[in-house]
Amino acid sequence: GTASDSRVLAQALIERTPLILHVHTNNLPYWRIGTAHAVVLVDTDDESATVNDPALSDIQVISINHLLLAWPDFDQLYALIHPATSVAQSARPGLPQK
Repeated sequence: GTASDSRVLAQALIERTPLILHVHTNNLPYWRIGTAHAVVLVDTDDESATVNDPALSDIQVISINHLLLAWPDFDQLYALIHPATSVAQSARPGLPQK
C-alpha cells in the first residue's frame, strides 16, 4: 500500500503489526551512503520512530522527521506483515504443501 492509506497504517501500529517501509537511506542519520532500502517500522510517537534495519543488528530510534524525509522517494510504499492464522488459510494454489 501507500501512506495515503493512513487508517491502515494507524491501525497496524495500534495492533503492533510490523510495517516494511521502502526508504532512501540519504535521510537516515545512521547511514553513510544513499541507496534504496527497506526498514521495519515497529513503533512511533510524536517525535521518534523505532525501526529494525536488516543491515544492522541493533534497533534504531530516529527522529520521525528523518523517517518522513526518507520515505517519500518511493511514494511512501509499505507492506504489512500479517501472520497466517492456520496452514489451511495460508495455503496458495500451486505452492507445495507441507
